[in-house]
Amino acid sequence: MNDYIFTNTAIKEKENYTLVLKKKNIKLYENKNTVNKLKYLLKNNLLIIIIGEIILYNNKKFEIDKFVQKIKNFNLEKINSVLSKLSGNFNLIIFDFEKEKLFFARDVEATLPQYYNIYRNKFWISNLPFNLLNTKKINKQFCIHYLFFRYDYVYGNNKTFLKNINFVEAATSVYFFNSKIKIKKYWDKSFDQKKYYNISYNHAKKKTLSILKKCFKEFKLKKNLKNSILALSGGLDSATVAAIFKINKHKLKSFTAFYNSNDVVNETQPAKKIAQENCKSWKKIEINSKQFFNEWKSCYDIFSFPVCTSSFLGYLILYKKVKKLGYKNIINAGVGDHFFLGNFTVLKYYLADLFFNKDKSFILELNCWIKNFSTLEFPKTQELFFKFLKKHNFKKYGKLYSYKLLPELTGSNYLNKRLYNKDLNIFKGSSFIDAYQKQAIWFSERQPGLLPFLEIENFTQLKSIDPFDQIKLKNFFYNLNPKFKIKNGIGKTIIRDVLKKNLPECVLENKSKIGFNVPFSSWMLEDNEMHSFILKKIKLFKKLPFKDIVKIEKLILDFSNKKAYLQNTENSMFIWQITNLVMWYCKKNFI
Repeated sequence: MNDYIFTNTAIKEKENYTLVLKKKNIKLYENKNTVNKLKYLLKNNLLIIIIGEIILYNNKKFEIDKFVQKIKNFNLEKINSVLSKLSGNFNLIIFDFEKEKLFFARDVEATLPQYYNIYRNKFWISNLPFNLLNTKKINKQFCIHYLFFRYDYVYGNNKTFLKNINFVEAATSVYFFNSKIKIKKYWDKSFDQKKYYNISYNHAKKKTLSILKKCFKEFKLKKNLKNSILALSGGLDSATVAAIFKINKHKLKSFTAFYNSNDVVNETQPAKKIAQENCKSWKKIEINSKQFFNEWKSCYDIFSFPVCTSSFLGYLILYKKVKKLGYKNIINAGVGDHFFLGNFTVLKYYLADLFFNKDKSFILELNCWIKNFSTLEFPKTQELFFKFLKKHNFKKYGKLYSYKLLPELTGSNYLNKRLYNKDLNIFKGSSFIDAYQKQAIWFSERQPGLLPFLEIENFTQLKSIDPFDQIKLKNFFYNLNPKFKIKNGIGKTIIRDVLKKNLPECVLENKSKIGFNVPFSSWMLEDNEMHSFILKKIKLFKKLPFKDIVKIEKLILDFSNKKAYLQNTENSMFIWQITNLVMWYCKKNFI
């Protein structure tokens, strides 16, 4: 039989949480510093491993003994039906010693990564590919996609940068028996229930405030917030956290990070106003181009794979600075965008719902979208909206809505050959917004950041905690009428109304919040040391096995001459990706 090796490893340790199964001999090596703790139980010839936390089964408190009874027959289809009833943030691994069957899965929300490979007759599973780097076989096609497609299309499927290392997709289970692997997608109906869809707006507002107060109070009791600090971005989600904690009579300490550059929106002034009204204390944390460059040069001592965007290098610097201040937790508010539909990308899917359902408000909302979000680089018109529907094959069959996720090119001016990709992802739901929520969580928004965030947490021993990340809140907000969240082309309507007496007007009226974006497009040309570094890496690209895909001499010439058009989003993203691919390739000794 094969050996099965499960690892859940912190970045600098060789064997943290390593389970070696050979017949019934089990060895467990535990590192207490690992961010996500592992629990395991051996019962009825089953080894059950839970990384993270399972909270509910079928909306009741999860009990491991009852769970074992449900799965003791170890039928694949039955386990998938059981999985859809589990709630929590977890990776689940089950091994049957008697039948020599292996089963593992990720939860629907998919906040913990999971990888696997087969090497020297051993089956390896890990939350970090760092533990599985026993292969030098580059996945050439994946690397090319990383170079020329936006990151939100590349990540989320079961492929990785290395051929023999596979990623377990969100809401997916893997079954291994007799040297055969079966992969199956499952999901619960949390996006499609519409339990609160028909309540009145006033009822929804009252319920929103009451459930946030209750859940944030429970969050405070469950988590030790003594050494915690709130990341106050200046946006509505983190402001909501500050306001609700103040209402609950527990003001939080807070900070706001900003980049020392004229090319990004500085959110420190609105953040300061939020903090003055709602927080116990507030401080600014600056990140400049020199700090960014110094961390970038050595970042692949920490990161297993090429980093999808420059923002995660910014997070690494930020986490190290916050750690030096003596904190153990950063309170983030990342889930709020999914609850309140604040990401402007989702507005297109909302408009698609209105259009396909012949809603009278479609024209008004379309015109508001055009007015509110048109820019010189990203114009908005009716024609572009309908091209978007056609391009992504939006369809409605009765009560089922679907569309295809197609890639957006980066660096198209430097593409030497036409790219073909057959891996088109189709997302379905009870509305286009529901389908988009699945796309965002399972593929395009959450998955690219999971691995770098985990590696940052493990390296700094600073954990990110999110008070929005609670099952009660998910079950309420995911099933609330989207018309309560989007109005006149602006998202998060309901939370703006609920907290209009608690937050400054500059925050409530802010429509242009863009996130923690690094001014990489300007730094790469303005900082001479960084420019020289990037140019050397681009020249090294000639040694990579997929060099023919890039018009490398043209890129070298344009970058040497600091052509202004390199600063647009498409080209600057491409330069980030090609530089990081070379850095990773060299650091991991593929050259």
